[in-house]
Amino acid sequence: MSQPETPRPRTLRDNWWWSGGLWSVAGGAIIWYQWPSLTGETEGFWGNWVMAAVGLVIGVVGLFRLYRDWRIEEARRKGELEVAGDDAAAPTAHLSGSDTSEPEDQDGEEPHRNA
Repeated sequence: MSQPETPRPRTLRDNWWWSGGLWSVAGGAIIWYQWPSLTGETEGFWGNWVMAAVGLVIGVVGLFRLYRDWRIEEARRKGELEVAGDDAAAPTAHLSGSDTSEPEDQDGEEPHRNA
């Protein structure tokens, strides 16, 4: 007799918003930490501007990731796609409209590639 497999407990990282939210908060924190130097409250140098730019890029990427992950979550909630296990990132290509499938030969087989 085998015991039924118990599902693993859901962690904070399993939420759809975790990754993009973390990037956005990190970008905002970097900019916030540089803010006094950027506004002249304290003495700064060019490195403060570089770090603020890095923070801005991280924050924008985080917002993009939040938007992308929300579209996937929204489609999952509507029942338009099924997400099982760790394959949550798989439907991204479908939702963005890009086709990442491999071309097929005339006979329906994938072409052979030399390695």
